[in-house]
Amino acid sequence: MIFATFPHQALYQSVRFELVGRGASGGVGLSGATTRVASNSAHWKAEATFRIRGEEAYLALQGFVAQMQGVLGETLVPAWSRVLPWDGQGRALSRTAAVSLPAEGFGDDTGFGQTVIKHASLDVAAALRDGQIRVDYDNTNGLRPGHRIGIGERCHDVMSVVDMGNDKAHVRVQPLMRQAYPGGTYLVLDRPVCRMRFETEGEGILPYTTEFRQSVTVNFREVV
Repeated sequence: MIFATFPHQALYQSVRFELVGRGASGGVGLSGATTRVASNSAHWKAEATFRIRGEEAYLALQGFVAQMQGVLGETLVPAWSRVLPWDGQGRALSRTAAVSLPAEGFGDDTGFGQTVIKHASLDVAAALRDGQIRVDYDNTNGLRPGHRIGIGERCHDVMSVVDMGNDKAHVRVQPLMRQAYPGGTYLVLDRPVCRMRFETEGEGILPYTTEFRQSVTVNFREVV
């Protein structure tokens, strides 16, 4: 497995995460009605636009593309959302405090990983393909439908929340759990990431131009 440094010096200016593969058409019946079949194969696609200006950003992106080796490499793509949960004091969580190194390190001390900041955790173990988890709040005012959270190197969108009292809640998420997690596993509320690879071999290629600034759109697909 090839792991690449995400280019924080050239951090994208816009990004669009989309869940694909949530359902399929079962065909059209004699009445003309279309049958739709739910699928457990939902996974993330992301389209990120980078604004490149200056030597640091240019070299960071070029180095990242080289490390990814086409569709062979994997990286942790920040799955940021405009609205974050609040902490226990009613303040918006900060993404800045969450920036760190992944567990395996990068060697050049750059990129994004996960700093362990406990705001919430799994109250009980979550099994592979679970779509509902029980959450124990620690230092947060709680989750709401529409929030995006992370567990390990995966991100999930919150569909619904049922408050159970005593700082606990049942939370429905999509996509389904990618693996089993033990009780006590921290939930990432401030900066979830998603382990992804390039959609095609040609992603992120910057043409030579005399323009001072460049933009490039890169497509990612979740590693499942």
